[in-house]
Amino acid sequence: MNTKIRYLVQTKDGLYRYKRKVPLALRDLLRRDQWNYSLGRELEAAQEKWFEYKKKHDTLIERLKSGDPVERAHATADAVTIRAADHFAAMERLQKDGPRPVEIFRMKPENVTPEFINITETKTRKSRKLPLSKNLAGFHEFMQAGGWKLGKTKPESAAGTMSDSFTKAIRAAGFTNDRHVLYSTKDTLVDRLQRAGHSDDVIRGITGHVSGQGQLRNYKTRLNDTPEGLAMLRKALDAVEYW
Repeated sequence: MNTKIRYLVQTKDGLYRYKRKVPLALRDLLRRDQWNYSLGRELEAAQEKWFEYKKKHDTLIERLKSGDPVERAHATADAVTIRAADHFAAMERLQKDGPRPVEIFRMKPENVTPEFINITETKTRKSRKLPLSKNLAGFHEFMQAGGWKLGKTKPESAAGTMSDSFTKAIRAAGFTNDRHVLYSTKDTLVDRLQRAGHSDDVIRGITGHVSGQGQLRNYKTRLNDTPEGLAMLRKALDAVEYW
């Protein structure tokens, strides 16, 4: 890893671990000196588990310091961990298929098939169909198992909370550039598509942007709307490398 991430370490044999000292004032209460968990050898999976552990322990420490009983603090931390898992799953969607945060949380199980994602509630008020990239293996199963556990939370609120959590997490990990925010993931995807030489039509088809080519775009059939165009989008998305 090029940038050191707090509480995430890699051992000499290549195993990733989450290692974090318990605050001194809470050690007797929690009956432990540190948290030390194996995260496996795959970086992407390790980062997902790190995100969940960090969110859980941040919340646990905060609730205990505010005076919550241990059982209640643990229950609150466990609930936050479920939301953190949702956020990481949504983060993966942002990186690998380019939807907007609120578009992700508006998705319902019926919007996702084994082959495609149908984004029906968009900023531009025009639905679009995207291939389910090979980089998103498991997303169909995730959505069919119930998808986002939002409860009474509105998609807009979930997207806002995710944005705030993302910013706090990357700042804690040492990324201090104010330009690095949640929407940077979409910029990264666009950058990689451009470097691979894909056309503006392909990039617009993936991201949902409508700018460029002036009024000409109004007379063109979107790549999202034809089998041939969708095949082009799939090829572009499948070819993107993330780590």
